[in-house]
Amino acid sequence: MALQSAGSRILKAVLPLALLGGSVMGFQALGPRSAPPRREQDRSAAVLVQTVPVESATAELPLVVDGLSAPWREVTLAAQISGRVTFRAEQCRPGNVVQQGTVLLEIDPQEYELEARRLQQELEQARTSVNELQVQITNTEESLKISRQEVTLRERETARIRRLADRKVSTDSEVDTALREELMARQNLTTLENQLRLQQAQRPRLDQAVELAQSRLERAELDVTRTKIVAPFDAVVTGQPVEQGSYVRDGTELVTLDDISAAEIRCSLQMDQLDWLWKQQRPHTTLENNGQPPHDIQIPRTPATVIYRLGGREYLWKGVLSRYDGWALDERTRTVPARILVSSPGEFEVRLAGQSEKSAAAGEEPATFTPFAGGPPSLMRGMYVTVRLHTLSDVPLVRLPERAVRPGNTVWQIVDGKLAIRSVTVRQTSGGSVLLDAEASQLTAGDRIIVSPLSSPEPGMAVQDEAAPVQPASLSISSEEKRPASRPAGDAAASAAREGGAA
Repeated sequence: MALQSAGSRILKAVLPLALLGGSVMGFQALGPRSAPPRREQDRSAAVLVQTVPVESATAELPLVVDGLSAPWREVTLAAQISGRVTFRAEQCRPGNVVQQGTVLLEIDPQEYELEARRLQQELEQARTSVNELQVQITNTEESLKISRQEVTLRERETARIRRLADRKVSTDSEVDTALREELMARQNLTTLENQLRLQQAQRPRLDQAVELAQSRLERAELDVTRTKIVAPFDAVVTGQPVEQGSYVRDGTELVTLDDISAAEIRCSLQMDQLDWLWKQQRPHTTLENNGQPPHDIQIPRTPATVIYRLGGREYLWKGVLSRYDGWALDERTRTVPARILVSSPGEFEVRLAGQSEKSAAAGEEPATFTPFAGGPPSLMRGMYVTVRLHTLSDVPLVRLPERAVRPGNTVWQIVDGKLAIRSVTVRQTSGGSVLLDAEASQLTAGDRIIVSPLSSPEPGMAVQDEAAPVQPASLSISSEEKRPASRPAGDAAASAAREGGAA
């Protein structure tokens, strides 16, 4: 029993090893099987590819930015006097359009009209005082003429009496009487002269009183005109106005108006875009004349098209890049705020959505702007729009579909049936097309650019434009494939045995 158990254990240990060794010997006897014939594609065969031609582009290079419409002017009208609002126009409600000169509100004018009339009377009194003084001055001047004549007569009389006294004809009493009368005449003359000087000195004070009364009257009349709140320009009412019957004080805000005669677009320009605009400016401004800064530091005025998309349509306004929106870069976005001025927000053109981008991509001339009835009545506050700045390129440009430009700004060009990988300089991407610098990219109109994918693109590989006549690709079999596969000896023996058995 013990012997059987030991033999069983030996058999279990030896049997797997024997099977493994037999398998290895059998595999070696059979030998490696030859791979089936494989057909390889001739590396010299050209790969069929899809291409697009390089197209020449116009000199216009539009810059596209996003923007937000805003009123050209937003004015808040405030009360300049105190009083009760006695009138409010029916048009003076948010959303209504008012014409220039329309009376929107009126403050009770009675108190101010009474004050104006009172000051008018004061002015008349002041003018009357001036006239009275002028009459007095005239009378005094006439009296002075008479007094001077009287003094002259008294002097002659005194001289005559003295001569008579010298000849003992007149007495000393007569001489004294003549001298007394002469002194009285001189005193009267002196009194009139002093009176005239006093009256002349009073004239400026009375003239100033007239001017003061005049200015007070003008102020009162101005307050009367301020009782009526008038629209200073064609506008739309935006802020909630005060109600009729309300009491307002000087400085109280009454109504807010947005100017509709023009509109502006708030946008932000990248520094590279702004640099491109600076290059458009001629002549280039530099520091000159003892380091003094140039006078022309305004943003270059550039024509622009404002596009608003709504309901499958595009509404286009004509505008111009007019000014910086502050002389600083935005600290968060590092962009330069700017404003686009739309001088006629009520005149626009309508196109189908995407048509403007296609026109720009095709290099077409900008459309003529004409008044159009329909759509939004005007460029309204808060519209999100697209702004296209029309600039000119100082270098030749070419156009390609966006899919023709590979990652890393490269293109695959066909040159004499070979693949050439070129680096390109992209000027702008818009509307599914790309504008390239022709000189920097070494491309000319008519060059063929590959747009189909290639698994392993290598410069110099043979390519064939499928638009050109296609040459059949040559296929070859390697010498190993042409050589008949040799059978191992084991396979031959096994085959012979199978044939013998079949016989």
